Amino acid sequence: FGSLSIMILLILFVLKRNLTYPLGQLTQTIRDFEIGRGQGLDRTDASVKNAVDLSTRQDETGLLARSFVKMKNNLRTTYAELDERKEALRKSDTKHKEMIANISDVIAILNIDGTIKYKSPNIEKWFGWRPEDLVGTDGWETVHPEDLERVQKEFFMLLKQDNSTRTVEYRYKCKDE
Repeated sequence: FGSLSIMILLILFVLKRNLTYPLGQLTQTIRDFEIGRGQGLDRTDASVKNAVDLSTRQDETGLLARSFVKMKNNLRTTYAELDERKEALRKSDTKHKEMIANISDVIAILNIDGTIKYKSPNIEKWFGWRPEDLVGTDGWETVHPEDLERVQKEFFMLLKQDNSTRTVEYRYKCKDE
C-alpha cells in the first residue's frame, strides 16, 4: 500500500505543478486584468509576466496563455487607437466650437419636435439669451409670431428629405421682450 500512496502523491504533485498551479496563475492574471478593465496594459507586473512565461509552454495551458497575451496586446492597440481618436475628436470639437463662436450667424440644432438641442454662443451677443437658457426648450417660442407658420413649414420640409438644407431668415425674440 505504501508504494501506491507514494505514486498517487507523485501524480498529484505533478498535476499541481504542471496543471493546477499554472492554470491558477493564468486565472489570477485574467482576474487582475479584468478588475483593472485593461488599465496598465503596458505594465510588466507579476501577473502579466506569469502569462507571458506560461505562453512558452507547448500544452493547453501554454495555448491559453498565448491567447491571453495576444488578446492583451490587441486590447493595448485598440485602447491606443481609441485614445488617438478621442484626442482627434476633442481637437476637432474645439476647432469647430471656436469657428462657430466667431461667425455672425446664430446656429441652432432642433429635435424633430422643435426642442432646441444646441444654440451657438453668439446668441447672447445678438439676442441676450445664453445658450444654456434655451437648450431643452421649445424652439418655436423664440420665433416671432408673424413668422412662426412660415418657419415651421420650412422646418418640416427639411425633415421630408435626407441631407437637405434650407436658409430661413426670420425675426427672433430677444430675451428682454
